[in-house]
Amino acid sequence: MFKVWVIYLYRETLKNFLFIILLFLSFLLVIEVFEKLSAFLVTNKPLFYFIKYLFWKTIVNIYYVYPYALILSFILTLFLLGRSAELLALLTLGFKREEIYRKIILLLFLLSLFGEIVLNLLVPGAYFSAQKTWIAEIEERRSLYLIFRDELFFGGDGFFLVGRPLEPKGEYLSEMVVVFFNRDMQVEKVLWAGSGIHREGRWVLKEVTLQRGETNFRPELYQQLESELPFSPQMLVLVEKPVRFLSIGELYRRYEFLKLAEKPMQEIWSELLNRALNLSSGLLLGVFPLYLFFLIFSPRRLKISLITSLLSFLLLTGLFLFIQTISVSKLFLALLVTSLWLFTSIAFVFKRFRAL
Repeated sequence: MFKVWVIYLYRETLKNFLFIILLFLSFLLVIEVFEKLSAFLVTNKPLFYFIKYLFWKTIVNIYYVYPYALILSFILTLFLLGRSAELLALLTLGFKREEIYRKIILLLFLLSLFGEIVLNLLVPGAYFSAQKTWIAEIEERRSLYLIFRDELFFGGDGFFLVGRPLEPKGEYLSEMVVVFFNRDMQVEKVLWAGSGIHREGRWVLKEVTLQRGETNFRPELYQQLESELPFSPQMLVLVEKPVRFLSIGELYRRYEFLKLAEKPMQEIWSELLNRALNLSSGLLLGVFPLYLFFLIFSPRRLKISLITSLLSFLLLTGLFLFIQTISVSKLFLALLVTSLWLFTSIAFVFKRFRAL
């Protein structure tokens, strides 16, 4: 059962976290409004659509700022408790610094893990909804695009496609039917395929039936056929989602496609590493800055402890972003640095806990 001082500590931390994340989100919201408002006004759409877009975009922005706002809220809480002499009062009453530190790290770990899991579930859908609202409802692009019961219906210049997308970037389709027609809307050719994979600028089709008007639509059967069809994978997705915004299911389907197409898996492994980083961001970014605050803290050195804690947080944030950046091109190095960093953080926390 939590003691009164622990409940108070947690309550103050959550209040500060709410304040900081709302501050960050408000700043990002202002930037988004300035960037998009002029383009929205040109469309003459009801304000509801813009508000809907901003709502989904704000959820995506939480994904960006969550770990940093979380750590800063803990540092701010310790500073405010130190300035009001409440932290000194706890130490005077006989509570060890390690004991207070342990309670803080426990809350940090739980909030970090829980928050990142929830965001990983919510953000892929929020990103899709934000982009769909802007592209399809505000700008009204891709009017001949429809998905119904997992079937894709897409109309282009001189063709109409029906297919079933098997991965989120539109590079792998099954049950394909492509109808080609001329300017008079007369059918010239019909292509049927069991599956199609986009590889090096061409579509590799399997179990193909081709019917041409010039041969009275006599069926031509092919086990495999390579062709430059008049559509690219980018045209076939209503919202082109970066790998970081794919859901777990979409990420797995992307993996299956890359494996089948014999393409490099670097983007999958890089994304898995980045998600592991996000899940452990509380430990990676918060363990050492918060400990430094306690290590240096005294009533006369409150500002020094704050500055030291913030500087160490900024340095670790730089390392965090650096690992995410190099993970695409230098995965092994990123994995090695992450493993050493995570092991050091866990060992450090375990040692502090055992010190009690």
